[in-house]
Amino acid sequence: MPVSENAGRSNAPSLRESVSHVDDLKELLELNVRDVKELLNEKIDAVLNVMKERDDRYSVSLKSMDEINKMSLANSKEAINKAEIATEKRFDSVNEFRGTLADQAAKLMPTQEANARFKVYDDKIEDVKNQLAVLREKGTGMTVKESTMERIAEQGRSKFEFNANTLLAIAAIVMSVLSPIIVSLIMFYLKGIK
Repeated sequence: MPVSENAGRSNAPSLRESVSHVDDLKELLELNVRDVKELLNEKIDAVLNVMKERDDRYSVSLKSMDEINKMSLANSKEAINKAEIATEKRFDSVNEFRGTLADQAAKLMPTQEANARFKVYDDKIEDVKNQLAVLREKGTGMTVKESTMERIAEQGRSKFEFNANTLLAIAAIVMSVLSPIIVSLIMFYLKGIK
């Protein structure tokens, strides 16, 4: 008796059904894998696009920062050069001023020599004052100029040689003594007129 195909079987699927079921599962699994791959590829592409955009932004940002740094460095160098030039000019003018001071100091009369000359002038002024006092006491009819010249001539014979330079120096001293008196008299007179 022939055994039927279903004989001796419990509700177990047949080989064909199992193979068909496995093929269906395989197809389903392949579809799921393909979908997952596509989804992963999309996600990877999205991440790569975000990374590329960020790289581009960072690149642009770095380029602009680099340009800004270059400009800043160039401006700093220019400012430093200008400051160095200004400092050099300042030191040149300071050195020139020092040179001028040194020249002036070399041309100035030493204190001892100046004091000696002032002493001589002070002595001459005292002599002229004394001569004026003597003339006032004597009450001579001579003019101050004649009296001074006679006195100078006497002193020139006894103390030093009489010459034109001495006469000019004494005349200058007499004028310097008399000029404030004359100016005061003129001012007094002008105030009286007003």
